[in-house]
Amino acid sequence: MDKAKPAAAARGKLELEEALLQIVHRRHHQSLRQRQRTERAKKGALGSAVRVADLLVNTVDGGMQELFVDEKRIELEARVLLGTIAWYRKQTDQWLAATNAISSDLKICFKKQWIHLSRGLQHQERDTSPFNEDDYKVLNHTPSQGAIM
Repeated sequence: MDKAKPAAAARGKLELEEALLQIVHRRHHQSLRQRQRTERAKKGALGSAVRVADLLVNTVDGGMQELFVDEKRIELEARVLLGTIAWYRKQTDQWLAATNAISSDLKICFKKQWIHLSRGLQHQERDTSPFNEDDYKVLNHTPSQGAIM
């Protein structure tokens, strides 16, 4: 019986050792699986962060490119508008010069007509030219004693 006790105790020790080894082994496998899951989660999170960063960069780059294109388009439109304004300014100056010339010519014509009518037909009979020196002074805006204004 004494021999059976140590054999049973030795078997009990072996079973206990095997149980502890199994526990350690299971714990080791659980730890490995947990580490693998953690690594996969880290890789997944890192991949997601990289995708988010790429999307942000693309969005910002796309926005900046769009702003750059808009800025260039606005600059081009401004140049076109400045050219159009310059053309209209030149055209307006030409029209103004033309209307001033026409106005001056009309004033001269009306003054000549007025002088001719005010002098009457007597003037034509007396001189072959419808105008005398005084008439030209009136036309040139120089008042004289004999001219009627």
